[in-house]
Amino acid sequence: MQIVAGTNSGLTATVSSLVRDLLANNWPTSGFDPLASDIGFGLDVWDNYGDIDIHITADRTVSVPSTIGWTYSKVSETVQITLFVRKNADTIPSNMGAAQRMIEQIVKDNATALGQGVTMLRWDGWDRIFIAPSTQDVWQVVGRATAVYWLVKT
Repeated sequence: MQIVAGTNSGLTATVSSLVRDLLANNWPTSGFDPLASDIGFGLDVWDNYGDIDIHITADRTVSVPSTIGWTYSKVSETVQITLFVRKNADTIPSNMGAAQRMIEQIVKDNATALGQGVTMLRWDGWDRIFIAPSTQDVWQVVGRATAVYWLVKT
């Protein structure tokens, strides 16, 4: 059996849900565009919730043993953070850039606050902004963050 180092169990929530909760709980509730109340925070893909959605999905996980026999292994678990902004316009909506910067800031400011034995959350950057053919009026951009933690064989 493997447990997360510093705890008595494995992760009790997925890294995707931990990151979603981190963003939702730290997003500004006043004096910012967009406000937390205007955003749908989810764990899937565009669900037509509103004009702005942020969805977190698993991307890839790498586990590397640090000792012979796999007693300890370092796990790097990457999630995709997809920002969707509905705007029927030919130019990128201004609140999209503000939302991207806020996502980065929350991740970087809380790099060690994910909990459950996760030692670090690293910001890995953004891909290019695009409009998918299936969602003609929705701008999208994908960012990535990687959670790092250690597993211990018991």
